Amino acid sequence: MAQEHGDEFVIGKYLKMHSEILNEERTIVVNLPRGYDKGHSSYPVLYFLDADWEDLFPTVVATSGYLNEFGSIPKMIVVGICNTDRTRDMTPVKIEDEQTSGGAAFFWRFIKEELKPFIEKNYRTEPFAILFGGSYAGLFTVNAFLEKPETFKAYIASSPGIGVCPDYLYEKADRLFKNT
Repeated sequence: MAQEHGDEFVIGKYLKMHSEILNEERTIVVNLPRGYDKGHSSYPVLYFLDADWEDLFPTVVATSGYLNEFGSIPKMIVVGICNTDRTRDMTPVKIEDEQTSGGAAFFWRFIKEELKPFIEKNYRTEPFAILFGGSYAGLFTVNAFLEKPETFKAYIASSPGIGVCPDYLYEKADRLFKNT
């Protein structure tokens, strides 16, 4: 449906939520699929890390819409998670010369225990959820998968920074794959 001159073109809605786990205010951006407000359907959810990078969130939303138009994926809700301290949140271990590193366990708890339940309560979601991140956020995504793979139905790690802590991740992977 063509838009009229002067109509707004909105990609997402910024929301603030307080995290008890992180003890800070977090910003998320939510993009609802076209037709969401006119129907009763439920949708899978793509959780996207690094949403504060201005060009990334619109690219993820556009790619999701493009793939849906060609029947490759269903319509989905895209939830972008903005950073407050990227190094702290994305790294599972302390890294030399990175003072705030090593807080991924708390950020993972925030996503599992606060953010996902918030989204599921406030939007019509299906149980199919995906976690997506690149670089340090890709490292976080790999670590999250190795930590508790059943939390999401799919994980997408683009250029994950595995070289930051390869032994830590290899040991976790070894334990996970021996037990499942």
